[in-house]
Amino acid sequence: MMKFDQQAFEELTPQCRGKVVYHDVVESTNDEARKDIISGKCSSGNLYIAGYQTSGRGRGGNRWVCPEGEGLLFSLVIDPDVAPALWYRMSLAAGLAIVDVLRDLGIEAKLKWPNDIYVNDKKLGGILIEKVDDLLIVGVGLNVNVREFPSEVAERATSLSAVLGENVNREVLLSEIVCSIYKNGSLIGGNFGRLIERVMECFYLKNERVSMIVNGETVMGQVLGMSENGYLMMKKEGGFVEINQASEIKILRLS
Repeated sequence: MMKFDQQAFEELTPQCRGKVVYHDVVESTNDEARKDIISGKCSSGNLYIAGYQTSGRGRGGNRWVCPEGEGLLFSLVIDPDVAPALWYRMSLAAGLAIVDVLRDLGIEAKLKWPNDIYVNDKKLGGILIEKVDDLLIVGVGLNVNVREFPSEVAERATSLSAVLGENVNREVLLSEIVCSIYKNGSLIGGNFGRLIERVMECFYLKNERVSMIVNGETVMGQVLGMSENGYLMMKKEGGFVEINQASEIKILRLS
C-alpha cells in the first residue's frame, strides 16, 4: 500500500499548491469539505484527499468502499461561473472529465448517467456533487490500483490496474483529472450543448432498456439519449418522458 505523495502531486499541479488537505483516514472527503466551507476555512480551489474513507458514499446514500491507498478519493471545491440552478450539470462535466483522462490511457471508459464511470460493464468510479452555501463540492471515488474487491461487489466492480494489467501513478492521474474537471466544467453554461454531444459519444445507457426508481416508483423503458438540459430521455409505455433525477438505474438485458 503506497501513501499518496502530496508533494509530488502539487509539483505536477501548481494551481493546487497550498490548497490541498490530505488525511490518511476520514469519514468522507465531501464531509471534510462541507465542514470547512461552513466554518469559513475553505475557498474555491481547495482539494480534499483521503487515503481511506470510513463512510464514503455515493448518490442516494449508497456506500462507497475502496481499500486503503488503492484508489483516488477526493473532493474538489469550486465556484462555477453560472447560476446555481445549473450547478447540477457539473456531475456530467466531471464524469466526462474522468472519461477523457481514462481514454487517453487507452481505456474505453463510459459514463453512466448521471454520475458513474464504467469499463467493460463494470463500475470503476462515481461522482457526488453537493452544494454547500455558495460553493460546490465535486466528490470523486475511483478504483485505481485495487487488487481485490469484497465478494458482494466483485462481479460488478473493476479498477484501472485490473484493466491495464499494471499499477497506475495516482499523483499523475489526479493531476490530469483535476485539470480536466476545470476544462470540462467551463462548458456547463452556454457551451453545454457541446458537452452533451461529447457525453453522448461515451454514453453507457444509450438505446438500453432500463429500470430505475423515480420519485419512489419503478420506471422502465428504453433510453434514447439526453435532452439539452442533460436530463435522461426515455421511451416507455404511453409515450416519452424526460427524467431529471433517478436512482438504482439497472440495464435490463436478456441473459
